[in-house]
Amino acid sequence: MTPDVYCDEDGCREFSRWQLGIGGGAGRRTNPLINSDDINIYWFVDIAYFGNHFFFDNGDLGLTLYANDNMSLNAIVTYGNEKTFFSHINDESFSLSGIVDLVAAEDEVTIPPANPGNSPEPPTADSETSSTTDTEDPPDRDLSIESGIEIIYTLPHGELHSQLLTDISSTHNGQELWFSYSLPYRWENIKLVPSLGFSWKSQQLVDYYYGIRADETTEARSRYEADSSTTNLFFKLSLAYRLSSHWQLVSVLEYQTLGDEIKASPIVDDNHLSTYFIGLLYRF
Repeated sequence: MTPDVYCDEDGCREFSRWQLGIGGGAGRRTNPLINSDDINIYWFVDIAYFGNHFFFDNGDLGLTLYANDNMSLNAIVTYGNEKTFFSHINDESFSLSGIVDLVAAEDEVTIPPANPGNSPEPPTADSETSSTTDTEDPPDRDLSIESGIEIIYTLPHGELHSQLLTDISSTHNGQELWFSYSLPYRWENIKLVPSLGFSWKSQQLVDYYYGIRADETTEARSRYEADSSTTNLFFKLSLAYRLSSHWQLVSVLEYQTLGDEIKASPIVDDNHLSTYFIGLLYRF
């Protein structure tokens, strides 16, 4: 395929519709679930294709319904991120959405419990086995496939990005609304992008992933059903330093607070998530 010609204030150059990159470094994403390890991040893959109407962007499959100089309206199919915390194979793995979206967006196309009382006696074997934090893993949950509408709107100062998704895999039969505002800054080879936003999750989604069914209860873990929807808030800061035409130094920090209905779940042991990563990205 012949690359398109792309022009900006720096002049005109060839621009390929394909985007491929591999990154490596050191990072970690905290896991708020009980008896669960944090997720180490050592490498990731960035793969995308942008056609005139059809695109694939690191797990998002989309069709552009309308576009002008400032806005893009897309229909997308993607996968839910909640499953990540329930996976038993999430260590030392790559992330197609979480990390790539944060650190690899340089090329913009569209763009445990204490003893009761004061007893000095150590816990008995029975009390140890009833400790949720020490002995009980979170229940299994399935991956969801979601579809909906995405809007990207460029402002004079910053960019708005929003997705309204519904479960089409009958996993939780719920919805999610994600919204972010970012404000990129550029100084020669450096790009800094602070952003903030929220993720609203419906009662059905929260209850499926964080609720406790009758057959999942134990002496230490009571039944839990989410009563309403909830909202997570987040702030993230990404930094990219272009070393050459192929190499970039990339870094990201993110902090996300969990909504009340998630924090109230017996399988949730923290009230926030945090992510950090620093490494090198090679773009082919």
